[in-house]
Amino acid sequence: MVEPDAIVKQARRLPVETRQTVADAILRSIYADMNRQDAHERFAGLCAIASSVLGTVYEADRRYRGASDVRTLCAKAMRLDGYSYEVIGSAMGRDHSTVLYYCHRADDMAAGFMGGYYANKYKEFFDKIEKLK
Repeated sequence: MVEPDAIVKQARRLPVETRQTVADAILRSIYADMNRQDAHERFAGLCAIASSVLGTVYEADRRYRGASDVRTLCAKAMRLDGYSYEVIGSAMGRDHSTVLYYCHRADDMAAGFMGGYYANKYKEFFDKIEKLK
């Protein structure tokens, strides 16, 4: 990790407007992180919604298609909320590379590459979580 003094020295070389932009971005990210829901709680809430949309019962330790579909939708939603792959993976009990795969799979769902059924379920899921915000 870089020492704070070194960061300040480097920042002094920047124009004032650029420093102000950087400082504003840091403050926004700190505020967003302070108000962000715990990843485990967020995942549990999204699981309930995804399970109802897909008409399945989510079991964390199972590898059947329904559970994978639930995790796929939840991973994409959490990623859009700003959670890192590692944090999402920890909440799901999966590796971060699996979460990356789920996000790509969700993109395929949305684009209709997995069929109209999954495209509709994707839209329905995100419509539901949008209404809850």
